[in-house]
Amino acid sequence: MPIELTDASRAAFEAWAKSPPFEWDTARYPDDPQHYKWPGGYRSHVTLCGWEAWQAGFAAGIERAAQKCDEYDVPQRTYASENTDHYRGFRAGAVRCATEIRGLLK
Repeated sequence: MPIELTDASRAAFEAWAKSPPFEWDTARYPDDPQHYKWPGGYRSHVTLCGWEAWQAGFAAGIERAAQKCDEYDVPQRTYASENTDHYRGFRAGAVRCATEIRGLLK
């Protein structure tokens, strides 16, 4: 299932898709569901497949970055005991970091 990316992400994809050596057609159907079966979708099947792959790759990269934050959500050294303010602050930062990164997919 495709995720929703920002207009900036779509613009970055389209700039990449239109550049050599690809030079794909990035024309889209009008955003009119009453007259078009795929409103706003790419007319070219190749471009559509590229866009779906771009979205999947983006989502995988975001999840990988968030997982790096999750890895820091555990004590890494002996001084980082769960009973210290240092660890609690560090853990809260790691959890927030992962949450914010995953929020980029919404």
